[in-house]
Amino acid sequence: MIFAGSIKWLGTPFDHHDLAELTRGVASVPGFVPHETALAAVSLADIERTLADTIDLVWNAADVLSAWS
Repeated sequence: MIFAGSIKWLGTPFDHHDLAELTRGVASVPGFVPHETALAAVSLADIERTLADTIDLVWNAADVLSAWS
């Protein structure tokens, strides 16, 4: 599976504003195919619950740290 995503390492959750920015930005990623390329969000403060069904892969700080273990 191919992902295009955003990393937000601030104290506030990934929100609708961040998702809108991601949606605009992925169009310029080489190889991005709408409705085929999955969206990923990596956030220190997790994501807003209302976005859970919109983003295909969500990682928080614990997920990032466990990836290096």
